Amino acid sequence: MFFAGVKSWLETLGGVAEEEKEEEEKKEKEDRAQEEVNVKVVKKVVLVLTEELEVVLKEKKEKEVEEEEEEEEEKEEEEEEEEEVWKLKPVERRLITRGCSSPCHPRESPDWTS
Repeated sequence: MFFAGVKSWLETLGGVAEEEKEEEEKKEKEDRAQEEVNVKVVKKVVLVLTEELEVVLKEKKEKEVEEEEEEEEEKEEEEEEEEEVWKLKPVERRLITRGCSSPCHPRESPDWTS
């Protein structure tokens, strides 16, 4: 009778151990499935962020190109203005480039000689 009780107790322990093993396997499968989902989500997030970064970099580059073009245009305008000043008669050029102390010749143009 004692051995029958021990045998029954061991069978119960064996059944509990099998249930625990099945639960662990089930949990491992769920964890693996969740990891796969997480990997897919991370891949999608990385893809979206990469696309957004490419758009931002493209816009930044376009803005830099526009700024460079504007600077070139301003430089060309300044050069044209300077050429116009040098086409003037020497007296007029001197008044514009050096200025005049007389109130009848106000200094309006920038000083290109300095």
